[in-house]
Amino acid sequence: MGALKQLWGDRSIAQKLAALVVVAIISVAAVAYAGIISARASASSTEDIARLNALTRVTLASDMAHDAVRENVVEAMAFPSELANSRSGVKDSAAILTSGLTKVAAASEDLNHEADAYLATAQKDVTAYIASANHVLDVIANNPTQAAKDYADFMVSFHAVEHALPPIADVVETRSNAAAAAAVSSASRAQTLSILLGLLGATLVGLIAWAIVRSVVNPLKQVATALDAMADGDLTVAVNVPTNDETGQMARSLTRAQQSIRETVATIDVSSQAVAQAAGRISSVSSQISSSAIATSEQADRVSSTAEQVSSNVQTVATSSSQMGQSISEIAENAHEAARVASEAVGLAHQT
Repeated sequence: MGALKQLWGDRSIAQKLAALVVVAIISVAAVAYAGIISARASASSTEDIARLNALTRVTLASDMAHDAVRENVVEAMAFPSELANSRSGVKDSAAILTSGLTKVAAASEDLNHEADAYLATAQKDVTAYIASANHVLDVIANNPTQAAKDYADFMVSFHAVEHALPPIADVVETRSNAAAAAAVSSASRAQTLSILLGLLGATLVGLIAWAIVRSVVNPLKQVATALDAMADGDLTVAVNVPTNDETGQMARSLTRAQQSIRETVATIDVSSQAVAQAAGRISSVSSQISSSAIATSEQADRVSSTAEQVSSNVQTVATSSSQMGQSISEIAENAHEAARVASEAVGLAHQT
């Protein structure tokens, strides 16, 4: 179940919607197919019922025809002058009777051969019955007094046919009723099948639609909750969407974004602490620089005073140096002069 859930969750939204459409189409097609099958079965049942109803009318006509034969014979006995009309009536009724049995025999497949034995007996009895009727008519034409005796034999044939025809009619009626019941049952089954297929299709469509909505809405709710928390400054709300569809990809992208923002915030926090520490150190250095500046200023003042004294001393030294220079020049001149005098004295000494 978990693997199936994961397999469904990994499908894209487009594939999920396509599955929904496919199931809906299959459901409609199944209901339509059931309707077509029902229509075909109904048409086939209608044809069977129509054939059996036709056979029912044939058996009724045959039963009426066998009565008509007797009536024509009785009419001929009562009115010998109408013998020709009676012969014609017997002929027509006999044709209807024998034709009806032939039609029933031709529909033996529709009757599941249930009437075959009854037909064999009825056809034999009908043949004898018609022959007996024609015999009585011939006797009426040739020897009316004998007709009354032969009429008793004719009635024996009549009663034989009277008992042979109803079983055939019963078989036809039974098969007709069975066909009608089968048609009703088939229509009911087809209707039930259509309803079941419709309900099954609607259920599948509803389940798939619910699964699609659930696979989209629940992740979106989680994403919305995480985004609201992010807007309030909370980056710890996790989004757990294990699927690989678009919503799962979006959830994982949001998770990566949360992680990236958390890392950025952590970096900023560390940097801010470092900046605060550096600011503290800078403040300390600034204090030291300020103190040094004050000391430097005081030393500068002292240096300036000393410099003035040095300048004064330098000027004094310069004056003394100038005077010393003049004295040295004078000494040099005096020395030079003494040297010259000494030289002259030496020269004079040599001369003497």
